[in-house]
Amino acid sequence: MSTTVDVSEPISPSPQAFRLGDRAWGVQFHPEVRREQVLGWWSDRTWLPRPLDDLEHELDAKIAAIERDGRALCAAFLAAASTP
Repeated sequence: MSTTVDVSEPISPSPQAFRLGDRAWGVQFHPEVRREQVLGWWSDRTWLPRPLDDLEHELDAKIAAIERDGRALCAAFLAAASTP
C-alpha cells in the first residue's frame, strides 16, 4: 500500500494531510472549523502570538476561504469514501 501526501503547509516540516491507499485520509487540522470555534480556542489560551483583536481581524479576512477549502476537502473525502 502506498502513501500519498496531498497537502503540506509551507511553514511545517511535516505533512498536514495524507492519504493511505484509496480510502484512508488523515489531516492535522480541522477542515470543518468555524469562526466561533477558533475564537473559543484562542480565548482559552494563556499565550497568543499577537493580541486577540489582531488575530480576530486576520481570521475575519480569511475565514471565507478557510470554510470554502474545508467544504471542498470534506466533499472530496465523501466522494472517495462512497465510491465502490
